[in-house]
Amino acid sequence: NNNGNTVVIQEVGASTEKTIEMYIAEGSGYYLGAAASINTILQIYEGQDINGIDLYRLNRFLDQALLNTNKAITTYATLIRKAEITPYNKEVLEKLAGFDYFTFMKENRLNKEIFQQVEDYLKAGNITGVFKHTYESLLIIRGLLESIKNPVVVNRLPTVDAMWQLNERCLETSCFGSYVARVFYGINS
Repeated sequence: NNNGNTVVIQEVGASTEKTIEMYIAEGSGYYLGAAASINTILQIYEGQDINGIDLYRLNRFLDQALLNTNKAITTYATLIRKAEITPYNKEVLEKLAGFDYFTFMKENRLNKEIFQQVEDYLKAGNITGVFKHTYESLLIIRGLLESIKNPVVVNRLPTVDAMWQLNERCLETSCFGSYVARVFYGINS
């Protein structure tokens, strides 16, 4: 009877539920789609002295960037929830703890500040923390996109400072994700 509690037994391999790796790929894909739109936004803004600026076109790319950023945020929120209930692979954790981060950073000429963040998470085995870091970056990117969109919808130019912040946050987010992927590739090769 189980005191009224129902026990569900699921066959191994019968699940259509996405794996953590699938969520990572999906979230990364949405982020890269947003980043592509953001690069176009930056290109439009940068070229305004030569070409003028088409605020309608700028707004379209802002909408596309926001759409993909929101999809990435939703995907990473789900990924975090899944990662929090999934036990870590002990062999992977041991490899991450014993990885020579300093040599790897030097040999690959990686940005020390960004790579230090990656090392702090991975050496401690805090893989969920990596996902949370990316999630927080995506929230910041969304906020920056919204702050740029607000003047555009009333036919005004966004500030150059907002554009710089957006560019820099995207670069940091891309580097962080790339460095994490490189470390995982490094421990598995």
